[in-house]
Amino acid sequence: DKSFTFKFPIEELYQMLDFDKKTKDDIEDFLNDKNVELYPDSIRIRNIGELFDKYFYNYSRALYVYNGMVDKS
Repeated sequence: DKSFTFKFPIEELYQMLDFDKKTKDDIEDFLNDKNVELYPDSIRIRNIGELFDKYFYNYSRALYVYNGMVDKS
């Protein structure tokens, strides 16, 4: 139930993600998340546990799909 504030602007996040090589869809879910607040000089996550749970769930589903589709021979 704890919040967390990243002390850098969204533009710096874009640089970390090498945003120019990604499509907007790659991070649109994150930017539209009601748990994320964007400010000129920071990014605040209202409930960090909720964010981890959401992205861990999506990541684990993606791994499951990927591993099911990979030819292991």
